[in-house]
Amino acid sequence: MAIWKRICCPTDFTESSGAALRQAAAISRETGAELLLLHVSPPPRSGGAGSMLAPPTWPARQEADRGAELRAWQADAERLAPGAVVTASELTGPAAEEIARFVSDFACDLVVMGTHGRGAIGAAVLGSVARGVVERVRCPVLVVPPGPASVPAREV
Repeated sequence: MAIWKRICCPTDFTESSGAALRQAAAISRETGAELLLLHVSPPPRSGGAGSMLAPPTWPARQEADRGAELRAWQADAERLAPGAVVTASELTGPAAEEIARFVSDFACDLVVMGTHGRGAIGAAVLGSVARGVVERVRCPVLVVPPGPASVPAREV
């Protein structure tokens, strides 16, 4: 049996990420593993000079909202895995690449992440972060599918 010491749980703040968080917290609680929450924001899009795509305060407000959401998820993880060391980090860039780099940099030995369950056609068209992570990391990846019980951890 593998003993996990450091679990990475990427989140995009969706219902499927909530299901993954509950699984990661349960594993952390049982094994005493450290739980590292990670949110990866997409790189900023350039709308060009004089762009009307977003007001100048939009990125800062959005960043503050993500930070507050990540802190709330960290509090949920601490509640779900009492006594566990829980940290939260945010990166910017292509999600699968940033998650894989984080897993390597922090020597995580398990990744627990949700999937949106879009299926083969959706993955081919939209890409799949979970698939990209599985292809890039050298540790096990537990992919938690969405389902009727998949609700954000705060609603449990």
